[in-house]
Amino acid sequence: MPNDSTPLLDWSDPARERAFEAWLDQIGGRWNLDRATLAPASADASFRRYFRVHGRVSDAATSFIVMDAAPPLEDTRPFVRVAGLLGQAGLHVPQVLEAELGAGFLLLSDLGREPFLQALAVATPSRADALVREALAALVQMQ
Repeated sequence: MPNDSTPLLDWSDPARERAFEAWLDQIGGRWNLDRATLAPASADASFRRYFRVHGRVSDAATSFIVMDAAPPLEDTRPFVRVAGLLGQAGLHVPQVLEAELGAGFLLLSDLGREPFLQALAVATPSRADALVREALAALVQMQ
């Protein structure tokens, strides 16, 4: 993978940006990541950041999520542990494909672009009923 810069991403810390670029260089070939497609994916109420990046697996185009969780503000180990536990329980969760725990970088499977509440807001009544039933079933399974 070429070492192109990632101009769409805002880096306030040049050392963090270099670490991110080096990590992408290390894993990019395994997933055929197209660095030019890196773009912000979502945000949450933490110091974590999420980016979407396109790649190829077995000649099929796909997208991935990159988590940037800078230590010491964030620790990715609990996320990896909980994702594993929920996945083992049969719930639909992001799969951790690559992890650089010390640096706080994860490559995750992409669960899609449409958040649940957005899908629910535009759903027909029958589709909304199905979505809520699926969510309740997941909660029961999680218990």
